[in-house]
Amino acid sequence: MPEATSAAPPPSAATSSEDRKLLEGLTHQQENRPELAEAAYQEILAANPNHGHALFMLGLLAHSGGRLDEALDYMARAVVAAPAFANAHLHRGEVLQSMGQLENALGCFDQALDLKPELLDASLRKSQVLQQLGRLDAALSSDQKALSLHPASPRIRLNIALTLRQMGRIRDALFQLDVTLAENPDFTEAYFQKGSLLYATGRLTEALATFDEGIAVDCNDARLYNGKASVLVLSERLDEALACYLQALDLAPDEAQTHSNLGGLYQRLGQGKQAVSYLRRAIALRPDHAEAHQNLAFALFNLNQNEDAFNEFDWRWRKDDQNQKMRAYEKPLWDGKTELTNQKLLLWPEQGPQDVTIWASSLPQIIARTKHCIVQTYPKLLPLYERSFPDAEIRADVPVYDKSQNDFDYHLPMGSLFKYTRPDLNPDQPAYLLPDPGRVAYWQQRLAATGPAPYVGISWKGAVINDNRSPNYTEVADWAPLIHKPATFVNLQCGESASELGAFEELHGVRVHDFEDLDLFDNLDDVAAFAAALDLAISVSTCVSALTAGVGTETWILAWKQSPWNNLLLQSRGPAVTHFERSTGEDWQACFDAMAVRLQALIDG
Repeated sequence: MPEATSAAPPPSAATSSEDRKLLEGLTHQQENRPELAEAAYQEILAANPNHGHALFMLGLLAHSGGRLDEALDYMARAVVAAPAFANAHLHRGEVLQSMGQLENALGCFDQALDLKPELLDASLRKSQVLQQLGRLDAALSSDQKALSLHPASPRIRLNIALTLRQMGRIRDALFQLDVTLAENPDFTEAYFQKGSLLYATGRLTEALATFDEGIAVDCNDARLYNGKASVLVLSERLDEALACYLQALDLAPDEAQTHSNLGGLYQRLGQGKQAVSYLRRAIALRPDHAEAHQNLAFALFNLNQNEDAFNEFDWRWRKDDQNQKMRAYEKPLWDGKTELTNQKLLLWPEQGPQDVTIWASSLPQIIARTKHCIVQTYPKLLPLYERSFPDAEIRADVPVYDKSQNDFDYHLPMGSLFKYTRPDLNPDQPAYLLPDPGRVAYWQQRLAATGPAPYVGISWKGAVINDNRSPNYTEVADWAPLIHKPATFVNLQCGESASELGAFEELHGVRVHDFEDLDLFDNLDDVAAFAAALDLAISVSTCVSALTAGVGTETWILAWKQSPWNNLLLQSRGPAVTHFERSTGEDWQACFDAMAVRLQALIDG
């Protein structure tokens, strides 16, 4: 919230009626009487419309009340009335930053620093905006300059740590946080940021200890309980996590992030309606909380409330940590309503090859509605898509910042396709991916040389392993009920976990055949052909399982029922897809037992 103390003259200067009225307004503002404060400032303006301090204070009031356009107008008038007033430039920049006008905000912070180089808040804000713009080297340089002026400021060193974190220099960031805490052991923000960084890098034990250290310093800091609870969630200590979140809520009942986190926890516990309630409360408290909107989308998808879910899913582009940004093409985004019969539509990918391949199941419908459809996709998918969707123009994707393309009338991200082509998210889907028939025959011969049918491809983990994803994945030991069946098992696992192949033979005495010349990560056209040669694929949700389902191979998918990603928007499509789900707190035993019975029936014919 904007500070109200930096603008008013000191009491000794309050000699004029304007000064006295300004101090009267400031007193009202500090004692949370905004209406009376505004009346005092407006009284000044009635006599002197160009009173810089009064305009500034009205701008602060409007900003704290969320009236950004009004705040910007007051601040713009304030800097004209008092061009040497550094704080007016600073707070004008803060309003522009709140409005997402980052370049303009940066200019304001620079003006403030030109007028008053020692203005700490301007230095901090400048660094934050540079971080938001991705100019991390410039942000770090700005922070280091500020530190030379304010060597004892923990806030600057904290800013340096946050910049280093964004740069991927985790060790250096932790060092800066440790120095900050050594010099300022009561600075709870540093405990929160250190715990959050340790949490994000999977060092859960250290993160938990750090949050506890912070709580020992200040047991009334709700953010520390929030952070601790998040660690407990990933540690599967859900009852303790719930108690921690509720403690945070007691301390700060109107903190939107706590409500959002509670929504995520209740989703994890399988209490979807409770999750939706907390997420909606988070959004009511902070309407621009993009993460809460996206989590609400997933919760609503799980409850089959698809129309509302799709609208909430559109918020994904506003998340601070969104790795892929909305394309800033000059041509408009398709609204799903405009007739495309005589129009050219560009579709571009978001997320990874797995999600894109799932959403590609609706390409035939959208292609049929357009005069010409251009599908941009990842290079590893190009040959497969060119063969599977011959009525579209398939292109390699271009960098997000490339705005030069203009040979289309409308564009749309792939993640929005189902919203306009399959709003009911009906999973019934014929095979839609067409593998190379020559390579299918080749892999059929290779499989025949390994042993008798049925040929069963298996994948037990995703290529990316972290604490958020691990509940979706299995361990080699979990496969015991299934792996002893009289079938020929072959590897569909890529990434570091492929090194666990030998454990199947060590633990279960069963060889899982691996074809070293099959690139499961990059040669997805060949993976599709290999998938079509299989009799069955059994996998957690991965790109490979999306391919096996898409080519029409019978596919069994192991899924954590309460996963935010386990919903019809993100589930593999194909004519023979079956899900075997475990709930939070359960192991995979029942899933593998059920699959073992079904596999035996398939073997028996």
